[in-house]
Amino acid sequence: MSNQPLCGGISEADPNDPKYIQLAHESFAKYCETNPGGPIDVKEIKVIGASHQVVAGSMTRITFAVEPANGEIFTCYAKIWEQPWLNKKEIEVTCDLPDNW
Repeated sequence: MSNQPLCGGISEADPNDPKYIQLAHESFAKYCETNPGGPIDVKEIKVIGASHQVVAGSMTRITFAVEPANGEIFTCYAKIWEQPWLNKKEIEVTCDLPDNW
């Protein structure tokens, strides 16, 4: 049996890879643009987990923690679907904000 990922299967990725850190920052910027409350002053964004899947392009899923300059750390979840040949990138992101936000 081979250790190669199945075609179309989800592969775990290194959360310390700079490309996933960059995608987490892009995803959080999108979250701030599309949700009430406006931008949040962030001290640090840390990727907790990442996976990658080839599906009519590539689907990347990221779980990341956001540490605001003032406040509790919270977790966000992003799905990034990219189709480079169409110059297309769609980001869906949700965050579990603390009750005091």
